[in-house]
Amino acid sequence: MKNLEKLFRQYFITYWKRDLTYFGVIAALALISVWWGSGFMSSAKAVAGFLMIYYAARSFIELSRSNKAINYMMIPAKPHEKVTSKLLLANVYFVAGCLISLIAGGAMGYLFLYISEPSNSISFTLFEDIFNTYTSNLIINIFAFISIFFFTSIYFKGKNIVKTVLIMAGLGFLGFAMSFLTIYINFKAITPARMLFAGANLGDIHYPEELVSKVTEIAHYAINIGIMIYFYTLSYIRFKETEA
Repeated sequence: MKNLEKLFRQYFITYWKRDLTYFGVIAALALISVWWGSGFMSSAKAVAGFLMIYYAARSFIELSRSNKAINYMMIPAKPHEKVTSKLLLANVYFVAGCLISLIAGGAMGYLFLYISEPSNSISFTLFEDIFNTYTSNLIINIFAFISIFFFTSIYFKGKNIVKTVLIMAGLGFLGFAMSFLTIYINFKAITPARMLFAGANLGDIHYPEELVSKVTEIAHYAINIGIMIYFYTLSYIRFKETEA
């Protein structure tokens, strides 16, 4: 526990200005969006989501340069403590900071709007707008991406953003191509040329919408939770190998 406190202290001494800049940008965009726009526009929320993932991608930026890597490795803490501290920073500290910045900036925007136009009725929909955007599905997607970029930050030693995006794009294209090919081969196999399904109308096959929706939702959560467990486990293993 003492080592974690030392790691957090060392982190904030080094990066507090950078983090305040990130939070300030989010708050400023939220303020401008509310004050100048018609409600809480999507720009600030999109930037906040992007920065959450970008921050995770730079979790181990110290490893990108040999001198910084040596200094970081020499910090008196165990490998799992170093990974745990970064994991908490990426998943708790920075995510909470982004959300607080959105709320603070949006609230200030509403305040300035009220001061500049006191005669107009202002609908304060800040919290509703944020929670309507950051639904549970989107939140778990963001945390899944955070876990992926967190791991690649260790694996590629801080130089991972472009490489990770290219790998994910390649895997996505490969998955799409394989799915399309599988569907095509199966369709050709069960449907010879110019032969229709005898007495079968696929349009007559119905599945309960609630069941389909529930199964899809459960699968979505299960897959993303599996991704997080998998990549964080790899993060601990990989960092231990890197430090060794």
